[in-house]
Amino acid sequence: MTQCSGCKNWRRGTRTEYGDGTVDDKTLPADGVAPCAVLGIETAPDFGCNRFEQGDADDQIEVIVKDGAAWQNFEMTNCPDCSAVGSKGDTACQRCCGTRMVRRYGDGWLGDERTRKHPKEIAAPVEIDPGTVLAPMEPPSVLPDGAAPP
Repeated sequence: MTQCSGCKNWRRGTRTEYGDGTVDDKTLPADGVAPCAVLGIETAPDFGCNRFEQGDADDQIEVIVKDGAAWQNFEMTNCPDCSAVGSKGDTACQRCCGTRMVRRYGDGWLGDERTRKHPKEIAAPVEIDPGTVLAPMEPPSVLPDGAAPP
């Protein structure tokens, strides 16, 4: 059988393994088209060519290993709010600030270019009672250096 469905170069999906142990599997339906790693085109499962190399279902899944957690990894993607085809970007866009690009994190979160941070990176502000003394201080001296207080 020299069809793509049995070739190790036919990429049915990806498996991303993150440093914190989370795994993200993205596979295509078995009857759909998938990209060929050798030809650089998408082919149907019944397509056949002279670049065929025998493989099984595990060979057809590309494994990507990334350091850190999914929320610590991102790729830039088009802004869903303003980057319509032919658009020059909207400088008033609150998500991309006119760049037409935003961060898509490994956990699916779409970031914004104002803070450039994932919600897990943004620390909650510490609430301090206004009357709390943070560190005791000596009162400032208004006497000239070396003078003794009265």
